[in-house]
Amino acid sequence: MINSARQLFDAIGDKLAGQFPRLLLNGAQGSGYRPSQSGAVERHGKDYLTLKTATAETKGLPSGVGMLGLCFSYLVAIVALLVGKGAFEALLWFLAGTVFFLVFFLWELCRPFPLPIVFNRRTQEIYYGLNGKLYHAPWEGIEAVAYEYRNVNQYAGSMVQGNLEIILYRFGDPEDRIALNIGGHTSGKRIQTLASLWEYLRAYMNNGPWFNDLGNPAGEKTPFIVAQLKKSGFTMRGVLKSTKKEYARSKAEGVKVSRGRASLI
Repeated sequence: MINSARQLFDAIGDKLAGQFPRLLLNGAQGSGYRPSQSGAVERHGKDYLTLKTATAETKGLPSGVGMLGLCFSYLVAIVALLVGKGAFEALLWFLAGTVFFLVFFLWELCRPFPLPIVFNRRTQEIYYGLNGKLYHAPWEGIEAVAYEYRNVNQYAGSMVQGNLEIILYRFGDPEDRIALNIGGHTSGKRIQTLASLWEYLRAYMNNGPWFNDLGNPAGEKTPFIVAQLKKSGFTMRGVLKSTKKEYARSKAEGVKVSRGRASLI
């Protein structure tokens, strides 16, 4: 059983056999990267900050898939009417598309919305609810592990994935612990992006709610914070654009990039 981020760091190193970069990050010590977030922050207030989980970041995608199927079936139905295939065949396409959309839409509507990950400045703790259980960890002494790996499949080819993980303990039962990915959706994430997100969280928890692009504290909300929070607006177009951009960058850099940065280990 993994008891700490350091054990997780070693276990990841053994599993990846040193082929990809990994970093052991600390809440009290900087990593050398500038703070930044790529849309993972859901709310940034004076007392607490919340991060989206990977599931929350993809909220709306199933309904989008259902809508694409609906549009396609309606288009086929219209074409069937125009070429004289008959009203019955067109009606079948209309019904099939409607059912296809409703299945995806109702499934997403009925499933519980994933809870965010909470970084509370007032209590200096991290909280996350999973399956009705509350997990937490004190910020003091917190460590995290950022690492890359490659996922290969027949559709997207070889694509870089990245995780930023911390260890949380179940409230009232410290023997029950989880390794929680706080880096959001893994696709296309690089270790620089994950380390910058960690620095954003460090600046928030250590220096106050408002800070500049170097992580230095400020007395009010800075233009840097405003610009960062604009990245968190969820749109289907934005998700698809971001995924396409990350995939293109990953494909252009290739496997040699990750191996070339193995000195970070």
